[in-house]
Amino acid sequence: MELLSPILIVFSLLLFFLSFAFPEQIPFTIASWQEDGRGNHKALVEVREKADAIFVHIPWRRRDPNPQDKAIIIYDSATQKRITNLVRININQEFGDIVFQPQTVPGTYEIYYLPFNRPKAWWDVPQYITPQDSPDKDWLMRNHLTPEELNKGEWRNLPQARVLEIQARDEFNSFYPMEVIATQEEITP
Repeated sequence: MELLSPILIVFSLLLFFLSFAFPEQIPFTIASWQEDGRGNHKALVEVREKADAIFVHIPWRRRDPNPQDKAIIIYDSATQKRITNLVRININQEFGDIVFQPQTVPGTYEIYYLPFNRPKAWWDVPQYITPQDSPDKDWLMRNHLTPEELNKGEWRNLPQARVLEIQARDEFNSFYPMEVIATQEEITP
């Protein structure tokens, strides 16, 4: 019994320090929604703080080429209204940095990142929707999000939303675990 106590203490300390070495993982889950115009993949994010603009960093780790050429569509989960005030700061295969104007606070938002319209026939290939963002110019100015001001990086000081989950519409369309890409940090020695 005397030997068990020091081993238990060392094991507990090891677990404690390892929890800081590996950041919290965002779960990849399965959900259900109509795909038309939204696609098969989304991030659920939570906004807790009332603000005119909110920043979110989504580590989606997607495998599709040229993610910057595909639309980002955001819906307020409570009202199912589309959020039109959004700015794509940095969109790449590892992550997306996005600023948007929340309507319901506190609230949950659905960020669709591979949206497409359903093909008319089974043999048609779906075409991803291209970015057609048209945020309000006054909102951009008020929050220092104009193209000229983005390089100054003031958007980094905005309140942040928290990513709750990365979701696929069904098991067939899930990228997890085999199609989730490795990050540069993970593959660089």
